[in-house]
Amino acid sequence: MKNSLGNVYQRRNDELEYLKMHKKCSIAQLLDHFKVSSTTMNRDLALLVKKQYILREYGQIIWVGDLYQEPEILNLSAQKYQNRIVELAKNYRSIFVNASPIAAELIETLSQFTELKVITNCVPNDHSINSAQIVYLGGYLHKNHNYSFFAGDLVLKNLKLMSAEASFIYATGITEKMFTTQTLEQSLIDRTMVENTEVSYFWDGNFTIKNRGNFMISKRTTNTQVIGL
Repeated sequence: MKNSLGNVYQRRNDELEYLKMHKKCSIAQLLDHFKVSSTTMNRDLALLVKKQYILREYGQIIWVGDLYQEPEILNLSAQKYQNRIVELAKNYRSIFVNASPIAAELIETLSQFTELKVITNCVPNDHSINSAQIVYLGGYLHKNHNYSFFAGDLVLKNLKLMSAEASFIYATGITEKMFTTQTLEQSLIDRTMVENTEVSYFWDGNFTIKNRGNFMISKRTTNTQVIGL
């Protein structure tokens, strides 16, 4: 049976986690652990080499992904971005908000606006928030080094059944041509949010306007805007 795109992304993330934990292994070890064909594994590894997560050397797979760390967002910058997003969000009746280091706190603030529907894959800080206007997409829990988010097929399935007037997307890389992020799964979720809204606002939290993440979310178009401070 053909794997769904969400399952492919999940497998590749599992491969990333395995390689990150073991640091060095052989293709035979990967094939034995993940129970996939050599063709599939070589295709996955080629992508990870291209994205500079691993090196292939004399039959060994070597993890080098720790050379990159997602930038931290300074508290002052985080508060300024949150204020800007809240001001923009108040102009809409429904929005998507992707996971980010400030998303949980942002959602808590947005829950005060009873006319605004917020759809998100972030993990809430305060599980007592029970607003009918806040929709958590569910899925399995994926952990980044400084925040967590819901991912997988359930998130994508739910997103494709929904629409919103605008999306607010945290990106770890912004260039003149595109917006990018650091994980396979988040890029697919973010892309689906962008495709289901008329306008998308991007922010990166660390002024890395010329930086580029490993996985594209969207190209820059007339329907995408960058939130500056």
